[in-house]
Amino acid sequence: MTGRASSPRLVGREEELARLRAAVADAAAGRSRFVLVAGEAGIGKSRLAAELVDSPGADVHALVGRCLAIAHGGLPYAPLAGALRRLGRDLDPATLAHVLGPARADLARLVPDLAAGGRPGSDVPGGAADRVGRARLFELLFGFFARLGADRPVLFVVEDVHWADDATRDLLTYLVANLRAERVALIATLRTDAVGLDPGFASWLVELARASGSERLDLGPLSPEQVTDQIRAILGSPPRPPLAAAIAARSGGNALFVEALVAAGAGSGLDGVGDTGGSRLPDTLREMLAARIRDVPPTTAAVIRVLAVAGRAVDDRLLAAAPGL
Repeated sequence: MTGRASSPRLVGREEELARLRAAVADAAAGRSRFVLVAGEAGIGKSRLAAELVDSPGADVHALVGRCLAIAHGGLPYAPLAGALRRLGRDLDPATLAHVLGPARADLARLVPDLAAGGRPGSDVPGGAADRVGRARLFELLFGFFARLGADRPVLFVVEDVHWADDATRDLLTYLVANLRAERVALIATLRTDAVGLDPGFASWLVELARASGSERLDLGPLSPEQVTDQIRAILGSPPRPPLAAAIAARSGGNALFVEALVAAGAGSGLDGVGDTGGSRLPDTLREMLAARIRDVPPTTAAVIRVLAVAGRAVDDRLLAAAPGL
């Protein structure tokens, strides 16, 4: 068995899910909300957001889009385009025409399928050189969200804002600053290990957090008990205590790592992971980890190699001396 073995249910995030549902309830009552869900890669941000969107009885217009890791500045408005594409499939033509309203022609430049009569525009509105066009687009989107939320609240999920291009960041800034009584809950996910040292991006996050109705939700690691519960959900039966303890220790409570370790163990009768806590990592997990540090500077790589040998806790003087930097 290779890859990952996913749990059929969300584990260990009941409190966080309740807070997100409360944000949606506020939006339904006419109090717009913005929640930034932050945490390291694999900690469960996307799973939590998906659980919110797919919650039984969630009577919302769900719009879900993702920022993309595209070179040279990213793809303008990528999450908005993804969300609108889904909306175009979900609504009947008359309802779609009503909620798009005067924004239809502009938004059709992002998603050609939204064009009336199949005649999309020829350019993306509001480019960097077109400040007036961008302001017009944002105002049109404001009206679009207000119309869409008239019958039931809008849940707009923007995944991976650490990869957001400048246009998408400006759009989110505008929405967070201006949505007040509109029935909109805006949820964004952020990989904290991908933010880097960009002071401009960090300042942007601070400004978003200062806006009225904003909240930051940081996801920490799962506890050993929650890891055991996750393994039980994956396997369909209680795991052996040595296996659960070994996976909890090796994964550090990272849900994605738990899945990969269980998948690797299941391929060898669950003995390889549970009985040899220091055994070789599964190839899929090794590749996942290596990808996150492949482009670091050579001096950083030297320190990481020392940490890999020293373990999770190492004296700072030893760490300073060992790489010979």
